[in-house]
Amino acid sequence: MNPKYEFIALLNNDTVVDEYWLTQCENRMRHSGLNMISSKMINYFDHSTMDNAGHTVLRNGEILPIGSGQSIHQYKEPFENMGPSAGAALYDLKMIKTIGFFDPHFDTGFEDAEFGLRSILAGYKSEYCPSAIVYHKGGQSIAKIFNEEYAINNLKNIYYTSFKLFPKTILILLFPVILLRTSTIIIASYLFGKKKINRITRQSFKEFFKRDINVALAKRKSVQSIRKISSIRIFLLMRSFILIDLKRALNYLIKGERSALDQYH
Repeated sequence: MNPKYEFIALLNNDTVVDEYWLTQCENRMRHSGLNMISSKMINYFDHSTMDNAGHTVLRNGEILPIGSGQSIHQYKEPFENMGPSAGAALYDLKMIKTIGFFDPHFDTGFEDAEFGLRSILAGYKSEYCPSAIVYHKGGQSIAKIFNEEYAINNLKNIYYTSFKLFPKTILILLFPVILLRTSTIIIASYLFGKKKINRITRQSFKEFFKRDINVALAKRKSVQSIRKISSIRIFLLMRSFILIDLKRALNYLIKGERSALDQYH
């Protein structure tokens, strides 16, 4: 990395940017003491709805996009988040040199989610910048690999990130939740005939605890050595998942809507 540069900007190849996008990101970074900037990523095909305003972390270990499918008018003000989507983001180069960048363990996504959370745990800050506008076509860059294997890897990545990043106290709280939640999804998907959801959930859980957990645990020590915020602070930054899961159950099991996992071919 060239030492004369201060920031690194990342932009997906399925985006169209506002002409002032990068200027807005840079200005906000320079005058705010932030280390990561999330763009206002708007649905390219429907300019009235959001695509992404950065990430949030749930108390089941999931890292989700903020604002997906919601009105752009709900996202007029800046706010701190748990890291940006790398589809349109600006990162502080000094931060990257200190804690590293994307984990090479990821090969089909989620590396930005893990890096954002790792950065927050190390005491860095991320903020959504509503004036940094990008139109995102969404999923176009991964359309060719949007299959069950990709879905299994996504779920494994959630487990991997949790076991790699969270301190012991959070893991002790998180692990029973993961077990109960996974068991509930497997049982409910079987009873309601959701074979694909059942298969993906079982396979991802099995594969992670058979192989990937060892990789995650091997990297824990170096990550914990850079952690600056307490377990209590981490827990408070995480959002409850209960209402989100209840809504998912209502939509997918009762109303019969297609879940994200149903969309993988």
